[in-house]
Amino acid sequence: MAILMVGVFDAEGDLHRTVKQLEEAGINVKDISVVGRKVKQLKRLSQQTKLDEPETGPSSRIVIGLVRQMAAGLGVLSEPAVATGPAAKIMAGAGVGGHDTEFSLTRILTMTGIPEQEASKYEQQVEMDRTLILIACDPSQQNRVSTIFKDNGILNV
Repeated sequence: MAILMVGVFDAEGDLHRTVKQLEEAGINVKDISVVGRKVKQLKRLSQQTKLDEPETGPSSRIVIGLVRQMAAGLGVLSEPAVATGPAAKIMAGAGVGGHDTEFSLTRILTMTGIPEQEASKYEQQVEMDRTLILIACDPSQQNRVSTIFKDNGILNV
């Protein structure tokens, strides 16, 4: 059974290093999700890693890769959001814009198994222009992912 791990990052360099090291550690790129509001930053990330190029999703939100499941829930943000990985499918499928709390980022994150209070903190981080990396990994990879996060400037929420 996969474990969902979440890291919050502020610096673009930390984000890029983290994704590259996760790939090098054998984490499947399809299991890596990235959610944030800095569209250009995540476009650069997709160009420098194996993550898919950004695509325009419902409600003029930007989505990368498999996080299309989560992206529509980002309609609560005042600026376009970028996402990549498994979390995006929920978001893009919802196709919601505006301030619909039914499809807020918090709600979407809870649908991935994150407790509501924790998900709300992650949404606040994204609203502060920080970036989330979500990884569905095998329990045997948990320590390695945790080390990569810590070595690359993960912020505690």
